[in-house]
Amino acid sequence: MTNAQKLGLNTISLILDRIFVTEDNFNYLYKNSYDFVTALDADRVEARKLVDENKSEVRKSVNCIGAFEVYSLKCPVELYGHRLWAHVYFDAEKAAFD
Repeated sequence: MTNAQKLGLNTISLILDRIFVTEDNFNYLYKNSYDFVTALDADRVEARKLVDENKSEVRKSVNCIGAFEVYSLKCPVELYGHRLWAHVYFDAEKAAFD
């Protein structure tokens, strides 16, 4: 990422795969003030807890995205000692097939 800064790219936002969700990576990203988006593996304890705590709230009509019965809820969380926003999604069509 320092190479990007050498090229004059001052604002860096990252989209990361789940494999990059580690304490060392989060600490690095926060220390260097990088904006990032990533997914949590559904099997992670933190992800399961987040879903369990918000599963009834996410399905409210105010959280519906368009006409596709997909719902989203923005939740404050702490991961590796850092406060961040998590988004919980619910897809009614997918849930019907599961």
